[in-house]
This record gives sequence, structure tokens and C-alpha cells, in this order.
Amino acid sequence: MSILIPILIFSIFILIGFFIYNLSSSEKNKWRDSKRWLKTRAIPHSVEMKVKTDSDLQSVYSVDLLYSYTFDSIVYKNNKICFGYSPSSSYNFHFKIYSKVKSAREFEIWINPVAPNEAVVVKDIAPTNSFVANFGLVFILVGLAMMTVFILFRIPNNISLIHQIQTFK
Repeated sequence: MSILIPILIFSIFILIGFFIYNLSSSEKNKWRDSKRWLKTRAIPHSVEMKVKTDSDLQSVYSVDLLYSYTFDSIVYKNNKICFGYSPSSSYNFHFKIYSKVKSAREFEIWINPVAPNEAVVVKDIAPTNSFVANFGLVFILVGLAMMTVFILFRIPNNISLIHQIQTFK
């Protein structure tokens, strides 16, 4: 068997990990940049808390929200809740957002003064975003570990080195 095939497979594992990690990193970068964002008021147009059941029969919650706000005399509509928002099993997180908006005439949001079409209700990173980042890191580390072990035990020049290390004990 060619040594390139396993290395290619492990490299794909590592690349998938980097891709997943970068998805969550872009949301973290937006969160860091949001420190300069401005607070303003928004008007809710629709808000709904949804509950679905996943394949493990676990409840998955999400909030569908549409709101509008005015910046520099221009009215914008948006539905973004926070950075990296996605449905999850965290009832408290979703319910807190839903209860903040459901009966409000207006509520606070944060807008990007450089790109006013970007806004969030909660200027924070969604709890699931950390999970996604860690999942990507696991892919990277497992791919690197598998490649390292394969290279150490497969390449003939290193076999004598491993043998020397084992007999040294």
C-alpha cells in the first residue's frame, strides 16, 4: 500500500477540522469587532420560539425573529440574534431571547456603524459556537495524531529509531 493514501486521508481529516474551526472563528472575529458597535432601539415584527425533536429524541430550540431599526434615517430589517446563532438544546438561552422580545414594543440591539445592515440582539457568541470550534480542533488533533503515528511506525528509517526507544526502557 502506498504511503500517500493514508497521508492523504489524514490530511483531509485535518483540512475538515480547519474548515470547521474557521467557520466558528469568523463569528468570533465579528464578536471582537462588535466592541465598537452602537446600541440602538429596534421594533419587533415577528417572534416565535420553535421546538423540534432531533434524531436522538432531544428537544432542539430556536427563535425566529424579524425586527427593524433606523440608522442615519434609513430603515433596516434584520433577523440576526447573536454571533454564531443556531438551534440548540439550550432552552434557557433561547427562552431568554424570546422573553426579551415577545411582548416588547421596542428592544435594544447593537449595530455596526460601518455596515449598518449588520445588527444583533445579543452582543455575544452563541453557546453552540464554542462546541463547533472544539469539534474542529478535535478533527485537527486526531488527524495530526493519526498521521504522526502512521509516519513513525511506517517509514523504514524511523522503525529503527522506534526500536531503539522501546529497548531503551
